[in-house]
Amino acid sequence: MDPAQPSLPVLLELCTRFRAILASVPPPQRHASLKRFPHLSCGTTSELLGSYLHALGFGRFDYRHGSREGIASHAWIQQGTLIIDLTADQFGPHLPPVMVTRDSPWHAGFAPRRSYPIDIPASDEGALRPLWPFYQVLLALLPSLNGRAA
Repeated sequence: MDPAQPSLPVLLELCTRFRAILASVPPPQRHASLKRFPHLSCGTTSELLGSYLHALGFGRFDYRHGSREGIASHAWIQQGTLIIDLTADQFGPHLPPVMVTRDSPWHAGFAPRRSYPIDIPASDEGALRPLWPFYQVLLALLPSLNGRAA
């Protein structure tokens, strides 16, 4: 799979399934930062999704974090112009629960605060490493792509 030009319909299907599976995990069994998913869980969701898509061969995604008028903090993943956001709907019904796009005026309105490459499996410290146990739970529930395990 060419990470420079991932298929948007394939990504939309995978991301929709990822969100549904994440939401299906009972809150007491989720990572602490996902108890109120999709509310207040954009950072953790972005890190988990970026690692999953990278493991499936879609290339490395960057964690993007910013703020805008009326929103103190929000995070999503990005790869070049490709934007994927699974928690934007927490800000209102005008935003979809799964966004996979190359053009998002809504995201363009954020003042950037932080950006870094996501890689939970390679992380040995910091904020990502504590996500490893829950990431493993999700991997057991998520489908592989073309027979390859994530």
